[in-house]
Amino acid sequence: MTGGRRVRGARGGINALLLGLVAAARPLPAQLPDTGYAARALSALATRLAADPTLPDSLRRLSAVQIIAPGNMIYAAWLDDSSIGAYIRVTAATLHQLPEARCAKALRPDRTDSSDLDRLLPYVDSSTADQWAGVLERIVRARARPSGGRVAADSEVRALDRAVVAALEPPDRERLVRIAQFRPPDQTDACWAIRTIMDGMAAVPPARLGPVQRTLLGARLRRR
Repeated sequence: MTGGRRVRGARGGINALLLGLVAAARPLPAQLPDTGYAARALSALATRLAADPTLPDSLRRLSAVQIIAPGNMIYAAWLDDSSIGAYIRVTAATLHQLPEARCAKALRPDRTDSSDLDRLLPYVDSSTADQWAGVLERIVRARARPSGGRVAADSEVRALDRAVVAALEPPDRERLVRIAQFRPPDQTDACWAIRTIMDGMAAVPPARLGPVQRTLLGARLRRR
């Protein structure tokens, strides 16, 4: 059996693999973040939205904290393909700037650790923080005027999972198989796997990535 087939056989595909890795990884100490620039970028965004008369009052009143909260982030499912591509690319860039201890927990689905963006933004550089501000603004505006787009069928989601794995260099594909098979991974392996998969997703053309991510993000919105 090839490495690609083994990875694809994991229950739920790539997304289940990511969540399994971050839940199982053994902890290591994390470096201290710097909250300054990210806080200023978010404050400027909140001010800009508050001054925009084209937005409904409920969205103009969003604070910086509310803009990065899960209650706003789940509306990424309403973004167009290009904006979803930007969302995935900045997520991938963020993972590369986190210390391993934080990276390995960055996509955890619970609210007890670093699943919220406010725990990740303090680690990123100014360019990435500005990209996040741009994506977050698109999310808020999508709530006012959803642009949306096509939603992928489950078969398309699985096909994209397979394509991302197949595009890896053979050594990377084999390493991913080993990490998936022998748990719990250490923080280094868990972080590497998350970064590798998200980099692969970020390289997918938006026209193909958008419908798939809209399906996955929309599932979170429906569970709200």
